[in-house]
Amino acid sequence: MRDPGGPVRGLITSHLNPHEPGSQERDALWAALTHNDALRGEYAMHLTSPSGQDAWLAAGGSEAVYQAWLAPHTSTSMQQLLKTIRLFERLARLLTDSFDEARFRMTQERTPVDTAWLGEGEMLKLAAKGCLSAYRDAVHELGKVDPGLRMRAERAFAWVGEVASPASFAAHLLEHHRKIQRAKPPNGKRAWFDTFGDGRVAIRPAYTVAEFAPRPDTYVQAYRTNPIWSFARDLGRVSRPTESV
Repeated sequence: MRDPGGPVRGLITSHLNPHEPGSQERDALWAALTHNDALRGEYAMHLTSPSGQDAWLAAGGSEAVYQAWLAPHTSTSMQQLLKTIRLFERLARLLTDSFDEARFRMTQERTPVDTAWLGEGEMLKLAAKGCLSAYRDAVHELGKVDPGLRMRAERAFAWVGEVASPASFAAHLLEHHRKIQRAKPPNGKRAWFDTFGDGRVAIRPAYTVAEFAPRPDTYVQAYRTNPIWSFARDLGRVSRPTESV
């Protein structure tokens, strides 16, 4: 359309200013976010309560720490969801830290290595020992929350049942990564490692890492606490100072 002119632009800006919503607009937006999903509404209610705000700020952005505080204060359904998240994250953390450790050690080695060498990493050893129990616990709890998610997890991680040693875990972990890369649209992507004819692998330059430290108390995935907190803050639902977040 043609430029409506200054008066009309001013009218639109003053009535539809996204940075300064009116009280009714704030309430309508918050209701749209929280009233169409019971668990999201409960999560948002706790997060914006005075004690929830204090707990989230004290957690320093860690959803793992915040959810550990939150669990005893919630409904049975929410407790089940938080338990499922915690146990799935146990598996995810074992896999992620093992993968990152392998990248770091290969970066330091600078020459092709075999899976037996990769299996000597401390995180690879820990994951090889604990991944099966972590997998079983995760899929069991996923089935209580969403049977479809359980089936997806079983298809993706059933290989942990075939792990017989740290070297075996390393081989399966690299193959898991290759499958994920090949499945990426539109035509798949290369693995972060080059594989040689004798089975040895070497990390590609773009995926080297200069340092590594395991993060056992940190979630791998994000679970929407930050977006809900951001909405709450913008809509005037947060009363605590937020400079530390």
